[in-house]
Amino acid sequence: MELENNGSDRGTESEQESGRVDSKSQKLSSDVLAASDTTGRASNADTSSLSITSQGGGPGVSLYKGRPGLWAYTLHRITGTAIFLFLLIHIADVAAVGWGREAYNTIHKLYETLFFRVLEVGLFGALLLHAINGVRIAIVDFWPEGADRQETITAWAVLAFIVLFLPGAAWMLYNFFATSS
Repeated sequence: MELENNGSDRGTESEQESGRVDSKSQKLSSDVLAASDTTGRASNADTSSLSITSQGGGPGVSLYKGRPGLWAYTLHRITGTAIFLFLLIHIADVAAVGWGREAYNTIHKLYETLFFRVLEVGLFGALLLHAINGVRIAIVDFWPEGADRQETITAWAVLAFIVLFLPGAAWMLYNFFATSS
């Protein structure tokens, strides 16, 4: 693996004569090779944090292009946070029993609205995605070939999510409209 020198790190003439610039580029080459796997490809950790500059966005604007494992990681954190927030709301909701039957019933009447039914479908999606991605993480971590096949495993996880989420969400919304008429 060779690095191209665009001339921006040439150094002074005395550095060039003494060979110090050459040792800098050799150090950089060895660092890049150390971050590569045995096939010479950069590891997932290196390539997943790259960003590209947008052509039409002007200077300083970058568009992130993550790999599937990083998108799964990000969604796992988002869904985990959403589930945690739901649990906090649920604890407050159950605590309304202490405020009396009327307060509890008033709060639960809100859950019968379309807005909260859509939020409930979102919660179902967050729980399902979080669970499926947790299984994906376990497979990638504990299967010796998991890291090398991460993109395939992520594709299967997305397919499992779609196959399970769409009928579940349709059933939840169908029940809402069937019982509200």
